[in-house]
Amino acid sequence: MFCHQCGAKVNQEANYCSNCGANLKEEDMSGENVEQEALLDRSSRAKQSKFRHYLPVILPIASLLVLATIISSYYFHEQNMNTKVIAMQSEAEEFALEGEYDKAKEILQAASDIRPNYHIVKNNIEVIKLMQDFQTSLQLLDEKILEKEYAEAEKLIIQLKESLPRIDGPLIKQLRSEIENKEATIKVSKIVEELEGLTTVSELARKLQVLSSVPSEDGAAVKEQVINRIVQLTVEEAELEIENKQFTRARSVIDRGLQYAVNDDRLLALRDRVQSEQEAFELAEQERLDKAIEAAEKEDLQNKTAAVEVIHLEAELDDFGGLSVTGQIHNIATTGIYSVTITYNILDKEGVIIDTRQTTAYPYHIPQSQYGKFEDYYFGIFEEVKVEIENITWYLD
Repeated sequence: MFCHQCGAKVNQEANYCSNCGANLKEEDMSGENVEQEALLDRSSRAKQSKFRHYLPVILPIASLLVLATIISSYYFHEQNMNTKVIAMQSEAEEFALEGEYDKAKEILQAASDIRPNYHIVKNNIEVIKLMQDFQTSLQLLDEKILEKEYAEAEKLIIQLKESLPRIDGPLIKQLRSEIENKEATIKVSKIVEELEGLTTVSELARKLQVLSSVPSEDGAAVKEQVINRIVQLTVEEAELEIENKQFTRARSVIDRGLQYAVNDDRLLALRDRVQSEQEAFELAEQERLDKAIEAAEKEDLQNKTAAVEVIHLEAELDDFGGLSVTGQIHNIATTGIYSVTITYNILDKEGVIIDTRQTTAYPYHIPQSQYGKFEDYYFGIFEEVKVEIENITWYLD
């Protein structure tokens, strides 16, 4: 057992503490309570002693924790400020892209007050000022284009391009895009002005090549006009070739037009028409040729077999047994004939051939549709006879 006063160990049967003299038999404290209290007191002293032992270690750790808390708070505060500045930058950029430059500068100035050393914010303020200056130049450029002063407008475009800063970013990209759009507008406007004076497909094709590099909607619209003009000129030129039956050249003209007006319905239909008319023309030509050949063959046959028509033949006997044969021929060939030889038979009353004779017509050359004569004299005939033409030969010119 232990003394409830000093905690010293005492005999369980003792009435007073041998160390401090305290009464161990007090009514308000039982032995068990004294022992428990002594144990608690000893435990407390042990804890105090242990705390004092660890105190040199605890103090630095606590200081570090406090310092870490302070640093963390500062860090998060700075992070929040950075986040706020970044958000303000984005907001200012949106206003600037919409053309509200004063509002954008106001926001960026507030961001610069929060972060005076934040160079990106300062650079953005300078870019906004540059954008405002460029907008003034772009308005002047619009006036030049409206007044059709394209040479001056192109000079201004060059100046704007040269003064653009060599940096990237949405605002600079937007500005560069605006300048490119103005440049495209100038190209398109110049072509529109020249369009009426262009009268050949080659001239229009060169303008079409320029428009192909212009991505604007105006460029696309004028490109369509140029293509329609190419189609119109192609149709007109092809129609003339068709009228002159020059179908191959007409097809070549149409194919050239289709290089620019790809799959154009009008040109495709015209090409089909050329093919159809060419086939009809070739068929008609073949029929005409066949008829010409047939006529030529008939003509040739006539010229070879029936070129000479005998229009008069007479045989007369004289008192001396002489027979005088005369006649006239007509050249019914389609060309001149020459060296005409007439073969004839002399027949008696019963039709028996007495003799066969030949004579030559004169003149020697008988032109087409002209006449010739022939004559012959035969001795020794003392009876009535008759004369018949057996054959006529000639040469064609």
